[in-house]
Amino acid sequence: MRYSPERVQEILAVVERLLGEKDYRQLTMADIARACNGSKETLYRWFGSKAGLFAEMVRTNSNRIGERMNDLFDAADATPQAVLSGFCHQYLRTVLAESSVRVNRVAISGINETPELAQLLLENGRDNAVPCLERYLGELLERGIIAQSANMDDMVDTLLGLAAGDMQIRRLLGRLAECPPDNVLAQAANRAAARFLLIFAAPAQEETI
Repeated sequence: MRYSPERVQEILAVVERLLGEKDYRQLTMADIARACNGSKETLYRWFGSKAGLFAEMVRTNSNRIGERMNDLFDAADATPQAVLSGFCHQYLRTVLAESSVRVNRVAISGINETPELAQLLLENGRDNAVPCLERYLGELLERGIIAQSANMDDMVDTLLGLAAGDMQIRRLLGRLAECPPDNVLAQAANRAAARFLLIFAAPAQEETI
């Protein structure tokens, strides 16, 4: 028998809070069980280990983000500017949120002792959202909106770079104490989408007489 979905969310919320108070390596399953008003034995039985509990938190966040991303790309009447801006906005909300910052710091700090955490973060973070973006960019290529010579990896890296700039690294290093206000993120997302479409725009067709 597993936890109910509601109980899972309660536990993950507690783990997220504890990661803001303690280093991952110092945090124990006993700490988590005590904060959750549960038992250490049950946590081990249901999640396998502390890393398994961390993995569940990453997967849950990633699935939620993936659903939001799919909704953006399924909006049939939206313009490329609106879709890409919406993607960038959601991306910034995600990577600059306190929960993401804490999870990334855990993966980075434990890269030598627990490299599987970093791999897990990649597989369930960027690697989960990027395929949705790649499918949409492929559609723009087919529609002639993006230049046929554009490379998919270059396009993805450029869009994410234009959106985040150095904000994510400053958040991770503590130089940006909080996630910027949503209107600031929206402006950054709009700029990123507009610049991306300019960089990769298909050349205008010359009219023949």
